[in-house]
Amino acid sequence: MSVSMRTRVRAKMRSELALQMYPLFAEQGIETVTAEQAAKEAGISRATFFRYFSSKEEAVVTALHAVGTDLTSVMEQLEPRSGESTLEMLRRCFEASVIAAESDPSTVRSRTQLVLSSPSLRAAWSMQRRETEKSLAEALNEHCGNLRLAQTATVIALTLHEHALMRWLESDDISLRDALDEAFDYAAMLDTPR
Repeated sequence: MSVSMRTRVRAKMRSELALQMYPLFAEQGIETVTAEQAAKEAGISRATFFRYFSSKEEAVVTALHAVGTDLTSVMEQLEPRSGESTLEMLRRCFEASVIAAESDPSTVRSRTQLVLSSPSLRAAWSMQRRETEKSLAEALNEHCGNLRLAQTATVIALTLHEHALMRWLESDDISLRDALDEAFDYAAMLDTPR
């Protein structure tokens, strides 16, 4: 088996194990579940747990990433639209997360609240975000041909998404779609003369 094949098989196994453990973490909270309990939930030993994950936080973030949208893949498949700004193109990358929130809002809310409930999970999620920033900016650079612009636009778009997500979590009066559209609209207005 080639190295890249082993890497893909290991990544798939990590995702599957993390997804099996995730409901336990979501139900009881990451702080109260032990690595041994999480391993048992997935039908593996504690030693095997630590062969795949360095921590409980890594297992939870792996599960969340497995069910989330791969923004880089989305960007690689997007075709630019005539007259579309870089931010508008990035906004389209988040459409899958909007659809997920519309089809199963309680699951998306509970996943997000789980991350917010734990400082260690927020830190792990931030590390994942930095990786996403880098890969998404590289994919966007293929469309705009300016890496610095792609990096800046990516940071802005991910921040706008997080802002909209927090607004949606805090209010039953707005959909994630509306919160996201509003955030991107206001960002576009920043460059408009007063």
